[in-house]
Amino acid sequence: MIRVSRPSVSLTARLGLGICLTAVASAQGNPVGAKEPGKWSTVRGKASLVDAISIPPGSILRLMLQDLAQGTRRAVIVESKGIELKGNFPISFELPYNESLIDPTRLYGLAAVVTDVLGQTLAETRVPVRVVTKGNGKRADLALRRPGKPSAPAAEPTAFTVGCEGLRFQVRITGDTAHVRLPERELVLHRVEASYGKKYSDGATILTVFGEAVYIQQHERAYRDCKITSADGK
Repeated sequence: MIRVSRPSVSLTARLGLGICLTAVASAQGNPVGAKEPGKWSTVRGKASLVDAISIPPGSILRLMLQDLAQGTRRAVIVESKGIELKGNFPISFELPYNESLIDPTRLYGLAAVVTDVLGQTLAETRVPVRVVTKGNGKRADLALRRPGKPSAPAAEPTAFTVGCEGLRFQVRITGDTAHVRLPERELVLHRVEASYGKKYSDGATILTVFGEAVYIQQHERAYRDCKITSADGK
């Protein structure tokens, strides 16, 4: 019986095919390894260890730019980058991101995790640092801690004081209604649909509460860098 063997494709031929595909991709304006088209920007910062943790050689610091519209537990990763750790903390970093992937009406945060060569988590950020949109900048200093069981979320306050640059006011929430006491007047806002956090409006004023962050917008001005300063409304 005569056996007919199938001709094998040599390594040289496979390399030649790869070179051809690379040439075609370059001719089409998509060179291999190039960034996607669009305007790119960069988030910069430093990552530091809060706990005394031994980081073995070959460990990786992974940075993640996240869409927080659905909350931190269901955050969607927009961009990520891995950095091999070769020195001691703190570590300066840069994370490029495509601005075409960013929706200015949504909230974004930067998180990080350190893993060893086996993929075991050694340190992580507990809460993403808000960046890029909603008045937040393109710098984030990250504090990484030893991983642990997440604590139960604290109950959201129903009466609190909000401090902004040039404005301070009180909020009292009852059901789906927010009573806002501004320096010059008091408002009653009703809850409306929101892509993140809780939003209240009367058609002229919009109040958004997302964790400790608060945004209030009026006809004459928008205050975006506001935080809850006390949880008793005083």
